[in-house]
Amino acid sequence: MSSLTSSSVQTRIKFLLFLFAAPLVPVLAVRYFYIQVVRHDYYLAQAQEKYTSTGKISGRRGEIFDNSGNLLVGNMPCITIRCSPCNIKKNKDRQTISRLLIKHFDKTPAWCRKNLSPKVWRTNHKTGKEELRDNQYCQIVRYATLEKVDAFKRDLLEAFQTEKEKKAKRETAKNMPRNVFAYDAVTKRTYPKGRLLSNILGYSNMADRDEIAPQEGLERKMSQEMAPVTGKEVYERDLTGRRLEYGHNEVIKQNRDGKNVYLTVSEQIQSIVEEELDTVCAEWNPDTAYAVVADPKTGNILAIAQRPTFNPNDRKSFKPGAISTRVAMDVYEPGSIMKPFIVGKALDWKEITPETEFFCEGNNWFYGGHRLSDVRDYGTLDTVGVIRKSSNIGTAKIAVQVGKERTYDVYKMFGFGTKTNLPLPSESKGVLRHHSKWAMVDLTRVPIGYAMNATLLQVTRAYCALANGGKMPQLRLIDRIEDISTGKVTVMPYAEQKQMFERPEALDQLIDMMVTVTSPGGTATRAAVPGYKVAGKTGTSRKGYGRGNWDKMYFTSFAGFVPAKDPKFVMTIMVDTPRGRGPGGGTVAAPVFARSAGRILEYMNVPADPALLPAKRSRTR
Repeated sequence: MSSLTSSSVQTRIKFLLFLFAAPLVPVLAVRYFYIQVVRHDYYLAQAQEKYTSTGKISGRRGEIFDNSGNLLVGNMPCITIRCSPCNIKKNKDRQTISRLLIKHFDKTPAWCRKNLSPKVWRTNHKTGKEELRDNQYCQIVRYATLEKVDAFKRDLLEAFQTEKEKKAKRETAKNMPRNVFAYDAVTKRTYPKGRLLSNILGYSNMADRDEIAPQEGLERKMSQEMAPVTGKEVYERDLTGRRLEYGHNEVIKQNRDGKNVYLTVSEQIQSIVEEELDTVCAEWNPDTAYAVVADPKTGNILAIAQRPTFNPNDRKSFKPGAISTRVAMDVYEPGSIMKPFIVGKALDWKEITPETEFFCEGNNWFYGGHRLSDVRDYGTLDTVGVIRKSSNIGTAKIAVQVGKERTYDVYKMFGFGTKTNLPLPSESKGVLRHHSKWAMVDLTRVPIGYAMNATLLQVTRAYCALANGGKMPQLRLIDRIEDISTGKVTVMPYAEQKQMFERPEALDQLIDMMVTVTSPGGTATRAAVPGYKVAGKTGTSRKGYGRGNWDKMYFTSFAGFVPAKDPKFVMTIMVDTPRGRGPGGGTVAAPVFARSAGRILEYMNVPADPALLPAKRSRTR
């Protein structure tokens, strides 16, 4: 009886279950169809969101090289280490990790106690209240070398391995806390030559998400070309967010490396010039010093340097006035290095000849209500003597003979008052006022390098015209740009060169005069280079002319080219406020030219003229 009753109850239960479940079958089928077919894409996307992530694929920033391919700015592979302190469950493990961080990354015990705490106070942005939350993120080090990271990983593994695991030389440790450290591959901008060319190259900071933020120099000016294109990829991850290396990964946007930039600068010549600038700074302790070396035929900048400077690898050397590209920004009254242009064009226009004489007025000449003088009373000088002795009065009289409008045209045609358009930030165009705004006295001041301002780059460009048969080149600092992804190399174009002289013989006469400047009796005998004819001109201008103590502060400069008749390079030097007895262009700047030019000519393997070498003394027994 009991068995029948039990069997009957079971039958009734099954019948009731069937009675209630039967109507649900079509409902479930419809729901299944709805989920799997109608809303398939929606629910698939929801699922993928749980186990997939979208990440960036970083490209490599372009690098900078000199004209021979020597690396000036590069990228160093590094590792950024992140930590999730909340995943360190045991206090003993926390102490072990702290000890290793102190050993490998110079962390302090106080830093470890604060940053490796499992809980931290965070502000709830909705309520504005402080809440104690899990400490899920801590940056251990931003840019660690690969060697340091490898050493840290080895010690970390060894610290948590059992003796059995150590003997078996396993690469895992079962006692190691999980999901604590993450290692991100990044690149750090590096400057292998230190402070060499640093003012021109500039530097970069690191912005959020390890992106490079260029700050000065070519790093900033050429950033668009050197910047990489960031790609995107979709990858599968686990519940903790870690990437699954065996999962499905898909690149949805390809990354691209930035372009490499090749300069016209020669590392060897740059080194020579910077060493000589250091020498003159040590000797005269000036406020600033600049030097530029250029190929007059092509306009290629071979060296460009300034002091003070900095080392982009050492942030402690970053001081105001040292990190900017001041050689392109700073203007000054160049003084007597402006004289060859008015004299040369006056010869070209047949206003004067090399034999034309000028009375120097007993060193006391008034024009436009203002007095003009020379270093001493030169009596009467011919045109050659005006250049050789650097006579202010003689030059001013030539300008008066040429006239105000044409004097202005001379300096305008040689590029003063206009930028050189080198790819440098904040380049100044200088100051050359239109002749209609000149006072009467300005006609006698502009030709001797006053009542105007110029950059040393503008002076270099103008002297290139004198050294290049009268044709003024466009200065070039970027030689070519290389697209790494395609291998395409784009050479920067050479601008058309405009002829400054109508009569070539007039330029030849001017160069002969400029050679006398560095010969015995000239103002720049210290610029002479044994075995070569040097054509050049000194410049010494007072800062704040006529205003108290500023009369004792000078801009001293020298501009020249060598060999005079077949120049291999033009070099210009400016030293601002040298401190010492009798500072002048021939005393301060000219020796920098001589020392630098001698070394550069040797590097270029330019043979000397035996007839110009000093005679060797014979030994007598």
